[in-house]
Amino acid sequence: MQGKKSSPSAGARAAGGKKAAEKAQDKKLAALEEELQRAKEQALRALAEAENTRKRADKAQAEAHKYGAAALATAILSVADNLRRALDACASTSSSPDASLPSLLEGVRATERELQEVFRRHHIHAIDPKGEMFDPNFHEALFEVESSAHAPGTVLEVAACGYRLADRLLRPARVGVAKAPSSPAPSPPSAAEPKES
Repeated sequence: MQGKKSSPSAGARAAGGKKAAEKAQDKKLAALEEELQRAKEQALRALAEAENTRKRADKAQAEAHKYGAAALATAILSVADNLRRALDACASTSSSPDASLPSLLEGVRATERELQEVFRRHHIHAIDPKGEMFDPNFHEALFEVESSAHAPGTVLEVAACGYRLADRLLRPARVGVAKAPSSPAPSPPSAAEPKES
């Protein structure tokens, strides 16, 4: 009996099978590397999103700290307005012989100084735009005044100062603004003028 010899096709098949197994392993390895890369990208995106969320929360907290007193500050503005009106009224009647008026006037002035100091400490700043150009971001026009001495849009009167808290507007300044004088209407021809025929 002769010994069995392996046929060349069997060796080729074994080598081909080995190559096929290597290809399959390479495909699996490539798929695993791709999956690992996707997982790394997802993890990086999740870290970036967490960092962005933290930054947004820090910003919201800083704004809450910076602007938290806005409602209180807005409510106090009318007190400042009333003190200013009282000072203006006292100043206009200061020629009165009433002896209590000077002490009343000084008391109101002291109160206004104290209030302005509180505003300063809490970063509340007055907006008094008299003589400036009207800016709708910071001013509210209440009326217009014809003026040839001022450029149209110039703030001529301040009815009530505006206020801002840090860089946020609490209330616009309420103002009167210059406008160009209206041209006189053409007068109708008088009866004394001769008519052209």
